[in-house]
Amino acid sequence: MDNKQNTIWIATVPRTGSMWTTNVVREILNYSKMNVLPKTQPQAEDDYFNLFERQAFSDQNEKNHYVLKVHIFIEDINIPRSKLITNIRNPYDICASYYQFMKCDIDTAISAASSLAKMIEHYKKIDEKKLFIVKYEEIEEPSSKLVLELSEFLGAHLDENAALSIWKKFSKDNVRKIIADNDKSLSDKISKKQEIDAGEVVILGKNNYRSRDLSTGFQTGHISERKTGEWRLAFSESETHKIVEAIDYEAIKLGYKSEKY
Repeated sequence: MDNKQNTIWIATVPRTGSMWTTNVVREILNYSKMNVLPKTQPQAEDDYFNLFERQAFSDQNEKNHYVLKVHIFIEDINIPRSKLITNIRNPYDICASYYQFMKCDIDTAISAASSLAKMIEHYKKIDEKKLFIVKYEEIEEPSSKLVLELSEFLGAHLDENAALSIWKKFSKDNVRKIIADNDKSLSDKISKKQEIDAGEVVILGKNNYRSRDLSTGFQTGHISERKTGEWRLAFSESETHKIVEAIDYEAIKLGYKSEKY
């Protein structure tokens, strides 16, 4: 591992696979016998920035490595002691995923999807040795290839068996099981009126909440049942037209095909 750089930022817009990326990076570092921090993943993004400023920046322990996931646009790309990983996904799929996961209005989902192209353009100004771009489509491939590439970027140099083990651990089926187990645990605690750790639940509103795994950060609904490219299934025809008009140019800029007929 690079002892001068002790922090990996996972910085991108929501619903791009950043939680998967975060957990895979943490696991790669674990395989390399590093002390991965923070031990549990905070909900508030400010907590990650505070952790970097108060601890990671001055931490001289060569075994300590920090993995910090944020969805905030990082203006200063020359973050000391840091490398950055960002995720790319088709803005149309982001829009549908954000709309369903956040239970928000169409305009909010469009705004979330539209911000990706600008963010990627900004992060591409970083020294290429300090930047790794993960494409969502690669996450869906049943292969250890992406894990191996990430391990090289991190200086961990895993072998094929280790990479395959990590990929299997965070495959869609295993993540679904993590989520299902947490949903059941939270439901049981609520029905039995047991104490619930604040980190185990995400409160969205009255009678609207999600379970949250303290170790991985995965939440209820994190895995969509839709396949890539099926974004139109989430919207009406009129909503689809509005979305195409709003984000088609952004999708093309990121290398995806136009959805205009």
